[in-house]
Amino acid sequence: MPFADQVVTETLVIIGETNLTPPDRTLRYRLRDSRGTVWLEGTQRLNGESGDPSTFSVTLTLPDALVGPVQIELSTTLALTAVPLRRAPRIAAPLPGLQLQLSGVARVAVGQVRPPLLPSRSWLPLYGLPRHIWIGLDEAEAAPAFTPYQRQLIIVPVPAYRELFGGEDTAMFDAAIQALNAAIRDRSDERSRALDVLPVSGYVDTMRASVSYLSAPAAEGVRWVTMFTQDIRSVAPYSLTYVYQGLTRDARYFIAAFIPVTNTALPLTPTVLMREAIRADYSAYLRQVEAVLEANVDAFTPPLESLDAMIASLRLDAELVLSDPQVAIVSATDWLNVRAGPGTNHRVITRLAPEQQAEALALSPRGDWARIRLAGGVEGWASVEYLVPKTALVGLPTESP
Repeated sequence: MPFADQVVTETLVIIGETNLTPPDRTLRYRLRDSRGTVWLEGTQRLNGESGDPSTFSVTLTLPDALVGPVQIELSTTLALTAVPLRRAPRIAAPLPGLQLQLSGVARVAVGQVRPPLLPSRSWLPLYGLPRHIWIGLDEAEAAPAFTPYQRQLIIVPVPAYRELFGGEDTAMFDAAIQALNAAIRDRSDERSRALDVLPVSGYVDTMRASVSYLSAPAAEGVRWVTMFTQDIRSVAPYSLTYVYQGLTRDARYFIAAFIPVTNTALPLTPTVLMREAIRADYSAYLRQVEAVLEANVDAFTPPLESLDAMIASLRLDAELVLSDPQVAIVSATDWLNVRAGPGTNHRVITRLAPEQQAEALALSPRGDWARIRLAGGVEGWASVEYLVPKTALVGLPTESP
């Protein structure tokens, strides 16, 4: 039998015995999370005769999405035993100098040093990211462009972020960072509502519900719950996002988090009165939604306190994380086949779109093919003829497949 508060990982093996075997010789098991939701249940045959002692062995493979405190219940028609356990989170692809506690939020975190997202590819002011640290939670994968709908943390060097922009955009970036600093200093609800959300996307941040300022050893910042959208719509339980915007204590690194959350206090579909309120005054409707969310903080999944604890647990030596050599960024001049090896005789594994960026890793011995890594980690070989700029390929190591 497991012991109380035991930490479990991928598989839970339960071996035990009963003092008295029930007539049906059946053991029933059930696994619940901290909210009482049943994740696994089933039956197991007991190895004994009715009325005699018996033994059992049950092996459970735990779902990836199950995190935090759990409870295993074992019962027969004669008795019930409940044992509290804890599901241990794990971090895949850890980065040196980075620590993050995930319990209650996610099962897996994947850390990557991501190449720049160049601002010239968008008309949006302050669009783009320099080379940065990206942490995806659970099933999230790094996208070619930033979107606030992924479960992710982003850590960006402020000086490099500023250097992306020029002219009015530089002044806008400085104002955004200064506003964040002022909001953290004053802990003002009014200042938090005026903050620009970074990184910039094409989606509108509609509201600021459940605003709270967070202080941690590594960083300070502010979080809130919002709905990102590109049009006027009702706020559904599943359309919410937890947003964090912060700075390290030395103000050298900007930290952002975007994690979709749900709140069961909101209706699944808009009522007639809600539609009328949206048409009459959308801003007033959003303030009403904020009030509902703030009155029902316990209805958030994941819990806001768990998300706050994850942010507060961040320990960062960003210089160590970003200390590997600068990456070479190239893009395609046209639709370009990415192959399993350097040559047209190798199979096509994906395609690079015009102007889509990739990281150049190595050159073939003849220098006519480059091994590249696309967003999401896919690697393959592309013809150098269709990659620009050629200067990014200078100095790359040669590699024989």
